[in-house]
Amino acid sequence: YLKPINFIVVIFLILTLINEVLSLEEESKDKYYLITFQFNKENDEEIDDPKESNNSLSFVNSQMKNILELIVDNKDTYENKELLNEYSDIKEKRDNNGDSFEEIVKLINENSSSLINVLYENEERGIYTIHALLSNELYLIVKDMPYVTECIEDDIIVDTDPIIPIDVSPTDDIEDDEEYNNDTDIENYYSLSSIKNETLWDDIGIDKNAYNHLSLLSQGKFDNTLINKYDTNYYYPRSAGKGVNIVIIDSGFMFDHRDFNTDNRKVVCEAICVGRGCVQTDSDPILSKFSIIEPQKHLYPNHGTKVASTAAGTIYGVAKNANIYGITVDMAISSIVTAINYVLRLSSSKFPPEKTIINISSGSYTKHSVYENVLKDAEEKGYMIITSGGNDNIDGCVKTKREYIRDNEKKIAKDFHYPSGYDSTIGVGSINNNYSSSTLDANYSVLYSKASFSNYGECVDLWAPGYVYAALPSEKEIEILDKPSYCKTLSNKRDFEIKEDEKILKQLCTDKHNMFRKIKVISSTKKRGSGTSFSSPIVAGISALFISEFPDITFNQSILRKFLEAVSLKDIINFNNISKHSRNIFVNNGKHIIYSKDNIYPKNHCGPNENTKIPYDLMISKTKTKLYSNIKKAKVWAEIKNSSGYCLGNINKNYINKYKIKESSVKKDYLVFMPCNDSNVLTFYQYAIKTGDTIVKIGYRSNNKPFKGIYESNNHYKCRGKEGDNCCMYLDNDSIVAGRCDGYYDSNDERKYYSFKVM
Repeated sequence: YLKPINFIVVIFLILTLINEVLSLEEESKDKYYLITFQFNKENDEEIDDPKESNNSLSFVNSQMKNILELIVDNKDTYENKELLNEYSDIKEKRDNNGDSFEEIVKLINENSSSLINVLYENEERGIYTIHALLSNELYLIVKDMPYVTECIEDDIIVDTDPIIPIDVSPTDDIEDDEEYNNDTDIENYYSLSSIKNETLWDDIGIDKNAYNHLSLLSQGKFDNTLINKYDTNYYYPRSAGKGVNIVIIDSGFMFDHRDFNTDNRKVVCEAICVGRGCVQTDSDPILSKFSIIEPQKHLYPNHGTKVASTAAGTIYGVAKNANIYGITVDMAISSIVTAINYVLRLSSSKFPPEKTIINISSGSYTKHSVYENVLKDAEEKGYMIITSGGNDNIDGCVKTKREYIRDNEKKIAKDFHYPSGYDSTIGVGSINNNYSSSTLDANYSVLYSKASFSNYGECVDLWAPGYVYAALPSEKEIEILDKPSYCKTLSNKRDFEIKEDEKILKQLCTDKHNMFRKIKVISSTKKRGSGTSFSSPIVAGISALFISEFPDITFNQSILRKFLEAVSLKDIINFNNISKHSRNIFVNNGKHIIYSKDNIYPKNHCGPNENTKIPYDLMISKTKTKLYSNIKKAKVWAEIKNSSGYCLGNINKNYINKYKIKESSVKKDYLVFMPCNDSNVLTFYQYAIKTGDTIVKIGYRSNNKPFKGIYESNNHYKCRGKEGDNCCMYLDNDSIVAGRCDGYYDSNDERKYYSFKVM
C-alpha cells in the first residue's frame, strides 16, 4: 500500500523514465546531415592531392567515398534497413573482389543517391558540403573526421504565417490597373507631373482604392493632422517590374488565378528541388501551374502562392509586370541550397543576376555554413536576395538565449534568425498596418509601429507592411487529376542508379497523396495574410520596380541596398522601446508626396496663402536625404514647413522692396523669411542639419555672392539677430542661400549659410 504522495512520486518517475526512453529512441533515428569540409592544399601537407595519386576522385569525392564506406560498414546502426540493403552488396563485392567504392561514387555523381551526395562545392575557397544520411552512432564518428568544420542536421525550416488576430477587412474594392493621363481630371486629386518630377518615372500606373500594404508604399508618412483623408491609391512606375525575374523559393504554388496574369510576363512553377536534385517543371502542363512536394505538410500550398501574389500579383502585388518563377522545395536546408544553385547554374540564360531577385520567406535560429556559403556565392555573382526577418517577436540578431512561443509551445533561440541574419541577404521586418481603409485615419499614430509578431534587431535591414491581401484559390476549387503517363514508365533501378529528376518524379507519382492537381476554373478568391513572409516579397517587388524603371543601372545586392535605403522613409517606426539597435527604415517606391483623397487640407496660417489648400507635396519632406547640386530652375515654395506641418517662413515683401529685387525674379523664385524671435527657427535648422532633410549643399557668402561649399553639420547654426530681424532664404544663381541675418557665427568674416531645396 502506497500513500497518495508516494504514489504520485512513483508515477512521476515512471513517466520520466518513459520520456527518457522515447527521447533516446528519437535520438537514435537516422537523420540527414550537412557535413562541411574546408581544404586548402597550399596550407595542408597531410593529404595527398588526388590528381597526383592513384586516386581518380577529387577531394570532396574522396571524402564522400570515406563516408560511404563507413555507412556500409556500420549499416547495422541504421533503422532504415531497406535503403541500406541496396548498398550492402557493394561491401560484399569489395570484400570478394578487392573492388573499391570509386565506381559507386561516380555513379552517384552521375545520377543521385538517397544516402549520400555532394551538395555544395566551391573549389576557389576550398569549401565543400556533403549531404548524408547518418545513424546517431555514425554521426559521432563523422563529425570528428579530418577537415570537417561542421556536421549539422539538415533542418526543415518554418514557412507558415503567424496566427495573429486580424482587423476587419477593408470595405474598399480593388479596381484593376488603369491608365491616368489627364492631369486636369477633376476626379484626380493628385498631380502626375509632380509625381514624375519627384520619382523620375517615365510613366505612372495607379491602382485606385488599393489595400494599404500597397498604398503605404507610395507616399510619405501619413498624418491625419496634415491631410484630411488617407490616400488609398497605389502609385507605381508603369514599367512595373517588366523584364525582372522574381524567384520565390517556397513550399509550393498555385498559379491558376487571375492575379497571375501572363499577358506581359511569365508566371510559372519553374522547378521542384529535393535534396541535391531538381526537376524542371516549367513546360509540364500540370506541374507548371500547381506544384507541391511535401503533401503531409503542404498539400494546399497557400504560403508560396500568397508570397508570389504579394510580390508581383496583377491585382494584389507590388511589381505587376515582373516575371514570377516559383521553385518548390520540401523546406529542408539542403533543398533550399539546391534551389539557389539551380538559379546560379542558369545565370547566363534564364536568370541574369542583374535582373534577378531571390525571395526566401522562411527561417530558423540555426546557422548552416552551406546555406551561408551558397548565399554568398549568389551575392558575389550579382544576385539580390530578400528574406523575411522572422515572426517570433524577439531580437533576431543576437546569439543570446531568448524564449519565444510558437504553436502554443515555449521554444528557445540561441542564434540569429537565418537566412535574414546572413550578411548576403536583405532582411525585412513588419509594421502594424492591421487596419482597414475606413479605420486607418483614426489609427495613424500606431500605424507605423512594429507589428506584434515581427522580429527586430540590427540585421533587420528595413521594414514593410506585415498584413496583406493576396491571391489564394480555395481548397474547394482544387481538382485531383489522374497521374500522368510517365508515372508508369519510371525505373525500378537501384537507388544510386536513378537520375535526380526521375527520383523526384517517382516521389510525386508514388506518394499516397495524389500530388497532381489543378484549379478547376481560373480563381478570383483572395485571403488575408500576415507575417514577415509577406513583408519580404513587398521589398522584392519594390526592388523589381527600381531595376525595371532604371535600366541604365546595373543592379547588384550592394547597389540595391543603397537604392532601397536612399528612397525609404527614415525614423518613422515606433519600436516601443524594445530595441535600440533596430534600423528605422520603412520601404518606399520613390513617391513621397502625400495627397488628401478628398483634396481637403487643414487650414494653415502661413503668409498670403492662408486660405489656400496647400498640397502636401509643397511641404518639406523628412524623407529626402539626397544632396542635389544643380537647382537653377528649382522653385522655392511660398511657404516653408517642418515635418509636422508647422509654418516656418513665408514671402517677405518688405525685404523685396528694401533691396529692390526685380519682380521678374520674384515671380519665378520666391523669397522667404522667418522672424528671429520665432522659437522654431533653431529647431528648423538643427532638424535640417541633423537629418540632411532638404539640404542640397552649403553656400558660403563672399562679397554678398553665394558659391558652392562642402556640407558641414553644425548644431549651433541659428539666427542670433536682434528681435524683429529676419532669417531670410533666397535663390541666387544655382543656390538657395540663407542670408541677411547677423550673427549666424560669432565671426562676421566667416559666415556660412546652409542651402536647401524644398521637396
